Amino acid sequence: MQTGFYHGLPTLSVQIPSVAARLDRLPPTPAHRTATIIAGIGSCFDLVTTALALVPTVLAAKGYSIVTSLEFTSLTFIGYPVGSALSLPIIERIDRRWLIIGSAFLMSVFGLWGPGAMFGVIAAALWIVTAVIALFAPSTTGQSLEQVSG
Repeated sequence: MQTGFYHGLPTLSVQIPSVAARLDRLPPTPAHRTATIIAGIGSCFDLVTTALALVPTVLAAKGYSIVTSLEFTSLTFIGYPVGSALSLPIIERIDRRWLIIGSAFLMSVFGLWGPGAMFGVIAAALWIVTAVIALFAPSTTGQSLEQVSG
């Protein structure tokens, strides 16, 4: 420990171990590796969701009225809570991995009906996310968090 003075007042410095030092003490497991891969790839495509905030501007630039572009954006975002509510009856009967894959696939297909190449890019990103989840995500149906995390 080091001591010092700050504006004439004594201070006490405490050394806190870095995050890397604390993470090095955790035993790596295949479940942690898989979760890291999925989170890393998912973070790359988080920009797709951020890009949806630009939809009104892009549609307005393409000649759509502001009202129409905002209606389209509202319909896009209303899908999140509606889809969650619709999945409640089947969430425990079907593996969550397949529910996510199915919903991402359907979002990409219905998104292709929209105007412009931006929706093609979003659909491609959703297909990549779908493939990553299908390849790396563990089965979770009927398992506790402790069982899934290994």
